[in-house]
Amino acid sequence: TAHRLTLAAEAANIVVWAKIFERFRRAVIAGRCLKVTGRLQRDGDVVHVVAERIEDISALLDEIVLEEDRATWREHDEEAQGGGGPSRREFRIRAAEGQVRWMDHVCSPVTGEDGTHLGVRGSNRDVTEKKQSEEQLRTALAEVQRLVGPDVTPGR
Repeated sequence: TAHRLTLAAEAANIVVWAKIFERFRRAVIAGRCLKVTGRLQRDGDVVHVVAERIEDISALLDEIVLEEDRATWREHDEEAQGGGGPSRREFRIRAAEGQVRWMDHVCSPVTGEDGTHLGVRGSNRDVTEKKQSEEQLRTALAEVQRLVGPDVTPGR
């Protein structure tokens, strides 16, 4: 039977057929950062990468997380790898092009049928624009409070 697993990625859907999933099962289940090599397919505006090889490159996360956020990231990572419940963290990374990006990270444990902890499934979403908008709002509110007085609060 041709079953498939579809993983969401930033620019494309990653299609993992059952045979490939079984071959790279550990990386798919436990990897926090994956390198997927495969064939590119387009269906209109939808882009798919049909996986042929999957590598766990989770160690890269420790390198790209900004030093100021690294202790928080490592603490979270240890908790998650230890089988804790679902959790969420925001942290900054340095992207390949050098710019700083804010990530919203959500993860939860993956267990086997017998309850054995197999790893962690996570998702990272770029929330840099949201963070920049929040900072602009804080700056604007501070300016209004400076001009009108400190008793000004949002929503009044």
